[in-house]
Amino acid sequence: MKYGIVTFLLLFSFALQAQVGNYSYVEDRKFIDIETLYGYEFKPFKVEYMDGDGGRIAAGKHSFAYFNDKLYVVQGEKKSVFWVNNAEPTKYGYILKTMNARDATMQGHLKIILNQYAEAETLIFRKTKSDDEIIYLLPSTMEDKNKKKQEAGYFTDRHEVKYEEDKDLWGTKVFPFIKVQENQYRFQMADSTWFEFVETYDVIDKRKAPKAEKAEKKSKGKSKGKKKKGDEEEEIEEEEILVEEDEEMENDTVPVLEDLTNKTKEELEEMAAADPKIKLVLQYYFVVNTFQEMPDGTRKERITKYKIKKITEKEDTEAGEEMERFQLDFQVDGGNHIFMYLLEDRTVSYFELENAIYYVRGH
Repeated sequence: MKYGIVTFLLLFSFALQAQVGNYSYVEDRKFIDIETLYGYEFKPFKVEYMDGDGGRIAAGKHSFAYFNDKLYVVQGEKKSVFWVNNAEPTKYGYILKTMNARDATMQGHLKIILNQYAEAETLIFRKTKSDDEIIYLLPSTMEDKNKKKQEAGYFTDRHEVKYEEDKDLWGTKVFPFIKVQENQYRFQMADSTWFEFVETYDVIDKRKAPKAEKAEKKSKGKSKGKKKKGDEEEEIEEEEILVEEDEEMENDTVPVLEDLTNKTKEELEEMAAADPKIKLVLQYYFVVNTFQEMPDGTRKERITKYKIKKITEKEDTEAGEEMERFQLDFQVDGGNHIFMYLLEDRTVSYFELENAIYYVRGH
């Protein structure tokens, strides 16, 4: 689908920063055409040189990303940018033919080798025609069967969440797999990042608490007749005053209205039907649950709620098989927009919000 991703890519500014601590896995994404390469950052785990040297490399220390007609390469501490003269499919996958940004005679390539499922398994990089090819291997979750099983039950997959009409949204949660922004981030289950469509009521409560009925103070005079000694008389009066104060506190108790904050949707509907002073306004929200990196390196849960004002839909009638065909535009507070893209079977493919794209698993 063109409308959303093209706008995003025009604004996208790729940062040449290796994302330490994560590899990109073979099963993370399918590359069904050249466009699916845009903005994706390959982070291999092994390197093989033609002289027989090589071995395992640290997560994020080497990476390759294709964006805006450029190939961004990180090899350890060295970072390079190459122009991409041509990007085309081949019998083994794709080839990006590159040219040095400063010297047009220095030409090379990046070959992306796909398996039968259109997943990238191997990268072959040549800086110039005079340099040897370097082979990079991508890790597979197949090597960690326990992780594969856990992630399969956690992350949302392509063709998993279906949307036919608005009522299908509310109460739905989507767990994205990869975020592409200034650089790529592959979510882990511990990140607790998900999107939720919420239908709820804003409550306008016009009830008033009943006024407290204060008991009239009894006039307490001194006892008639003769009194005993002064000390004894003062003791009697003090007892009478204490009793009077206790009675007044009891009569001043103010009834408290029932709190509606934690009521369910059904309970609120029942209360509003019984009491015309309780007004309910149906509202729709797009809720993002994620985390925020703190200056000290710790993480803090971050929940952001977007009130949905309007939903519109567009269709790309020229979208091919397994491509995004439908765009849902959620207009939210402040005139901003959140986009959700659906495949031809109307299942969720990816989201676009705040200049970032969030893919479900299986791209």
